[in-house]
Amino acid sequence: MSVLAAIDMGTNSFHMVVVEPNESGGFQILTREKETVRLGSGAGDLETITPEAMERAIECLNRFVKIAKSRNASIRAVATSAVREARNRTEFLKMVKKATGLRVEVIHGQEEARLIYLGILQAIPVFDQRILMIDIGGGSTEYLIGAGGVPEFASSLKLGAIRLTDRFFADGQVRSTSVEDCRYFLRLNLLGLRAEMPEPIPEIVIGSSGTARTILELVQNHIRHNSEQQEFTAAELDQVVELLLSLKTRKQRESKLELDDRRSDIIIAGSLLLQESFRILEIRKMTFSPFALREGVVFDS
Repeated sequence: MSVLAAIDMGTNSFHMVVVEPNESGGFQILTREKETVRLGSGAGDLETITPEAMERAIECLNRFVKIAKSRNASIRAVATSAVREARNRTEFLKMVKKATGLRVEVIHGQEEARLIYLGILQAIPVFDQRILMIDIGGGSTEYLIGAGGVPEFASSLKLGAIRLTDRFFADGQVRSTSVEDCRYFLRLNLLGLRAEMPEPIPEIVIGSSGTARTILELVQNHIRHNSEQQEFTAAELDQVVELLLSLKTRKQRESKLELDDRRSDIIIAGSLLLQESFRILEIRKMTFSPFALREGVVFDS
């Protein structure tokens, strides 16, 4: 069976997973790679990919391709909202093809949601159950309700941790006016989403990607202390948001919470988005999935 490499070119970070399919229809992970590229940063609501971001992307992709080729893997690369929305995406995709040999597939938001759902089903035994999935990315957030591997509802909103940070917290500072403006903006968008969602909203809620992972780690390290549970409640999320908002600068968040400098700026916006999603969709708790888009791409291939 041939080795597969799936590359997920996100707005904040690029991920690659290299796997070998096994007899039972699953796969064994050979290697995982992640790099914070910030493809959608400094571009004013993701309208263009800057030359600096292109350079970072190509450097990262060349490294990924080298690793994949060392495993004789066939590669499938997908790009999400930063490329989807960029006015200069054709130029960027041509540059990537020329520099790396990769033909990148630009996927629309609903397809992104479907693939993330497939990925989650490889990590968490919820195939037979009706679930709500939330994946907060850098440029967009995917919401999906599904059961038995079939999506019942999928929506991709232009709400992401980088996009919201650029709009409300560009200098990395937490001000009460910015927090209120951000909350108001999120509520307007999320009330529209709620109105479209089929009732009842599932009680089983799965979160994937960087914001959900960071919130879980903050709950484990600063709220519960040393708990290995891969889930958090609405009350625990509220405590984490309160803690984050009390630390007004990036440096404080990095020193007090040991947050990575690639996450300390965008976690404020990401945590507010997750908290408002919990409130509007009346979510009680969320289980974290370590698998997301790239594992879904592998399974789909």
